[in-house]
Amino acid sequence: MAKKKRTIDEKSKQAYNYAVLSRHDPKVAQIFFSSAICNAYKFNIEEGEWDKLDCQGTLFIYSRVAREANDVGDAYKFPYGLTILNRLSLENFTLGISPLCIAQASGEPEMAVSMEDPFIMVQSADGGMYGLWLFHERDREPVLQTIQWCLDQDTRNQPQPQSDHANAQTVQAQA
Repeated sequence: MAKKKRTIDEKSKQAYNYAVLSRHDPKVAQIFFSSAICNAYKFNIEEGEWDKLDCQGTLFIYSRVAREANDVGDAYKFPYGLTILNRLSLENFTLGISPLCIAQASGEPEMAVSMEDPFIMVQSADGGMYGLWLFHERDREPVLQTIQWCLDQDTRNQPQPQSDHANAQTVQAQA
């Protein structure tokens, strides 16, 4: 019986996470992964060192969709997203994730991701280098793999998935 209750609670948590995240990015379609505690850093090229951003919170990696048939703009260029819902201030950390095929076709800079434990390094499309530090070590490899999966997808000729709050599925890291 307790296991059934936990499943209901987990589904409620997934629905809540979807609702909260969709307030910050209305184009969210499906949450692929989340991790309860993440800090963000940005590499300062001039100083040659990492600056800790005033951002700590829950990290989400998710797919994004165009809401209207002709609304392809940033949902086409960035069909995936990474957001840290900040607990320290009102400003969240958000990166659009652009698959390599889209960057190559448009001539935009390519994104890249790698692990330099304990950090996940993300080279963004705007040229910025970001470090993500996850409190739960067990989340680091899945986050790296999920971002890499997003980069490897060929979304150029795929139909846009429909966002459906009731059917949104989440892989939730255990807190």
